[in-house]
Amino acid sequence: MTDRLGPPATGLGGLITGAETIGRFMYAVAEHTWWFSPSMYLLCGLPLDTEITTNLMMSLKHPDDGPPATELLAKVAQTGEPFCCPHRIIDAAGREHSTVIFGDARPTARGAIDSIQGFAIDLTAGQQRYSLQIGAAAVRAATEHRSAIEQAKGALMLAYGLNPQAAFALLRWHSQRYNTKLNEIAESLVAVLQRTDRVLPGTRDAMDRLLQDLSVRGQHTGTTRPR
Repeated sequence: MTDRLGPPATGLGGLITGAETIGRFMYAVAEHTWWFSPSMYLLCGLPLDTEITTNLMMSLKHPDDGPPATELLAKVAQTGEPFCCPHRIIDAAGREHSTVIFGDARPTARGAIDSIQGFAIDLTAGQQRYSLQIGAAAVRAATEHRSAIEQAKGALMLAYGLNPQAAFALLRWHSQRYNTKLNEIAESLVAVLQRTDRVLPGTRDAMDRLLQDLSVRGQHTGTTRPR
């Protein structure tokens, strides 16, 4: 039967949903033998009758995580300190699993470390969901920023008679001079313009004349459509 987590674990943010598969393990220090729960075998992609050895365990580590894992095992076997660390497992089929491993040690009556036991939580699916959420949020933010920047450029073009490139350069100059993000300046400018009823002298009259001229020109050229 596959082990599953109960309530979402604290400290792991939105990665834990309560449906993650976890594996249990135990290492007998003196005998150098390992015990795996069925779900730990599943996580590692191993048949249930596989004999687990330390060498096999280390072969399932991501190459970058192997040395730290060896050091951690030796340290816990000496000190008995509880541990918790991110860890990547490469299963027997070559698939990478992003996990977090935590546990503690059990001492003998004389104080020596008898065994190390713990859990491995597979966060791979959770990380993928989290990455998709972050990516979607970034796209939304970029779209919102781009909209504000375009509106701010339009306001500057109208106020100063600038072309789009010059309007953007003006926004960027203010951003660099005052060490403020360009999108924040643009969003603030748009917000102020939306809630103010002040219009630059002559701007409204000039805009009325421009719209009228464009409408008349479109009517003559057939580019406008009656409603």
